[in-house]
Amino acid sequence: PIMKQLGEMNGEVKEVKQGINDVRREVKEEFAKCRREMDCKFEAVSEDLKAQADHMEEAQARIAELEEWQTEAKRQLLNMTTQTQGMQEKMTDLEGRSRRNNIRIFGIPEGTEENSASKFLERFLITELELPNDTQLQIQRAHRALAQKPPPDKPPRSMVVNFLQFEIKEMVLSRAWKKKVQVGEKRIFFDHDYATEVAQKRREYMAVKKILKEKGIRFQTPLTRMRIHWDSGVKMYDNPGEVKREMARRGFEATDPGDGSVSTGRQATQDRDDWQQVKGNKQGRSAAAAAREKLKEFRRGR
Repeated sequence: PIMKQLGEMNGEVKEVKQGINDVRREVKEEFAKCRREMDCKFEAVSEDLKAQADHMEEAQARIAELEEWQTEAKRQLLNMTTQTQGMQEKMTDLEGRSRRNNIRIFGIPEGTEENSASKFLERFLITELELPNDTQLQIQRAHRALAQKPPPDKPPRSMVVNFLQFEIKEMVLSRAWKKKVQVGEKRIFFDHDYATEVAQKRREYMAVKKILKEKGIRFQTPLTRMRIHWDSGVKMYDNPGEVKREMARRGFEATDPGDGSVSTGRQATQDRDDWQQVKGNKQGRSAAAAAREKLKEFRRGR
């Protein structure tokens, strides 16, 4: 019986060993399968990473190219801005020189000049400024501001007068500033015929001019600057911002009244500047459209 039991135990041991071997084989097969799957997944991840690296490299190349293009575009834009500013200054200077013998008259009612503005203004100036009847003003040209005729309830267009000689123009303007000229109950104002850009900058002083006049503070506005005679002394300012800051420091508030009570020079500059504003807007839109088209071409090229 003992031998029989030993034989049975040997058989059971063999079965256990066989079972262990089967388990080992299954584990090895399962492990090999998992390894193959992991290798496949790692290979796919590696390919994705390589593709991402290629995309990143391409993106960096595009960004570098775009930055280079932007730097060059900025440099060219700055150069163009500098050139444009220089050209604008030259054009303003030339325009000012071409208007050197001109004066502008504000407030003369529409239609009073009848058929000949030159003859009407010659009679008007000699009479209102009390000039000798034999004075030769030598008016070459005279006309209304180049704007649409306003309705009867609106301020009349200014009148531009061109004299042959600069000395006569200065004499007329000097006498006009010393005398209060009226047509009926309407005050007539005289001034230089400034270049468009200069007139626009001078118009920015309208608010502070009104306050200075109300306070009885003397001032002058040579071209685009302002000279104010304060109690503490005379000071020159280069732009309206400086004047407003100075007035705020002194306790004044310089705001645009917007009630039409300021000098008629405001209407005068509007007469000759409306078409400039429209033209400027069109140029601005054209430049923006051109820039957008250039950007589209750049993107298509990529």
